[in-house]
Amino acid sequence: MFRFLDKFIEVLADIFAKTAQLALFLTMLIIVSNVLIRIWWKPIPGTYEIVELLGALLLSLGVAYCAMKKGHVSVDVIVEQFPARIQNIIDTLSNLIATAFIFAIGREAIRQSNRMMDRGLRTAHLHIPIHPFYFLVAFGIIMLGFVLLLRTIRMLHLSVVGEKKTEGNN
Repeated sequence: MFRFLDKFIEVLADIFAKTAQLALFLTMLIIVSNVLIRIWWKPIPGTYEIVELLGALLLSLGVAYCAMKKGHVSVDVIVEQFPARIQNIIDTLSNLIATAFIFAIGREAIRQSNRMMDRGLRTAHLHIPIHPFYFLVAFGIIMLGFVLLLRTIRMLHLSVVGEKKTEGNN
């Protein structure tokens, strides 16, 4: 069961990460182009708006992949002193709390996206609709929630079975 879910979520997180990488590339391209063009002519209109929107995508779409690959900072100084079963229970509870918060944030992000769409809000200079970016940010947050949910299920399984936590099943 875990292999199918792992693979499915990994593929989705990878697609989101590649989209975030594209956003980073476009951000760098726009900033460098703006600097070079400014030397001979005038700056690219709306550079700030475009970079701001791409930055939101970069952060929100890359976070699930980072969590899946354990690219975040974790401090387990005290928890490492407990027996494996207690460590698994603590990890399960902390992942469960994080999952609940992330899904709540994702739900509110979708609601905010719908409000932006209903209002027809656009950027000030280029008049780019904002709601598609809000939806992508919401989907990135929800994807993080699925990564955390899968980790919570795995840690709950380890807590019940009583296995020792390892890098592969963490």
